[in-house]
Amino acid sequence: MNRLLALAAILLGGCAATPSLLSGESEPGALAALAAMESRLQYSPVLRIDYSVSASGAVAADLEGDLVLQKPGKAALRSVGDFAGNETSLRMVSDGERLQAQNLDRRVDIETPVAVHEGLLLGLVRMGILHNLAMLTSGAPPDATDGSEPFFAQPINVRWDPIRSTDSHRVLQFDLVVNDQPAGEVALWIATATGMPARREQVVHFDNGDMQVVELYEIELNGIIGPCRFDLAGVQAR
Repeated sequence: MNRLLALAAILLGGCAATPSLLSGESEPGALAALAAMESRLQYSPVLRIDYSVSASGAVAADLEGDLVLQKPGKAALRSVGDFAGNETSLRMVSDGERLQAQNLDRRVDIETPVAVHEGLLLGLVRMGILHNLAMLTSGAPPDATDGSEPFFAQPINVRWDPIRSTDSHRVLQFDLVVNDQPAGEVALWIATATGMPARREQVVHFDNGDMQVVELYEIELNGIIGPCRFDLAGVQAR
């Protein structure tokens, strides 16, 4: 578990006082597409994301689960599998007033952060869902959800990848900067039918080496979610 806590500490970071999107050498069309996708996710009143995560290298992970969101302030996340050599059985629920999470013997119980949707969704697009899974699994709340500062992870050099793009998916690439320091490289497969991310390949740089991550997503906007998913009893009963 010490290795997992160390990973969470590395990923946690702080908020940098930078614009929400740094252009760098970005292609204007690619940058606009990324911003539009983030905006569409954040403004969706109801959202469901089924995901799987595979990571190798400096940290290994094999996880799957789902994330559901409903405005205002409701969220529920499930994750099972193996993370950094540790069994993971994570549940998180926000009922709009309180947010609780539990993974084995580690627990979070706080007031629902004012920017819980923004932090979870920007974290998904920019950092990958593994980032907040690391936070929650180690007993920390979701990152950058208090709304006090701009999101700390910034994409730069946003561009299209014409080689890997196909009729069904366009591949968006960017470099990730965390607290003004280079942190990794990202490729997002954007489904042309939905405009939503379907696959993520990412390299994250740590002092002890790189981590290679692949995340797969199935995203449904504006569906119907049963109210029981946002019942704190689902966490308390564990």
